[in-house]
Amino acid sequence: MDIELINETEVTTPYNDLTLKYFQKIILSKITEAEETLKNIKNLREDIIDGNSDDSAYSAHLADVSAVEYDKSSNYLHYQRTQKFIRQLYAALDRIENKTYGVCKETGKTIPVGRLEAVPHTQHCIESKNR
Repeated sequence: MDIELINETEVTTPYNDLTLKYFQKIILSKITEAEETLKNIKNLREDIIDGNSDDSAYSAHLADVSAVEYDKSSNYLHYQRTQKFIRQLYAALDRIENKTYGVCKETGKTIPVGRLEAVPHTQHCIESKNR
């Protein structure tokens, strides 16, 4: 089945300015939370790298070194995912500004309010996402 992508500039949001303001508030709140998470991850990473973590019981034992490396890797991945999430949230703010927010990228259908409340950065309706 061929899926024709909808050009965002061809469609406009089905939501009024008041509703868009509501979603903007949700998105800004999520950005604030995600940026705080980034800051915490960065601090934790620095503590692990420097060996300054208060809850660290690491020694020079090979298993402990392995655990530190695992923590570094895990934190790095979490940091990257959070950065990506923030970029997606800012892109959603751009769609609000451009009046293209809440329109499925693939089908051109309206993304329901409930889905946007749960995943405010989404560009896909459930039908499209399930494909």
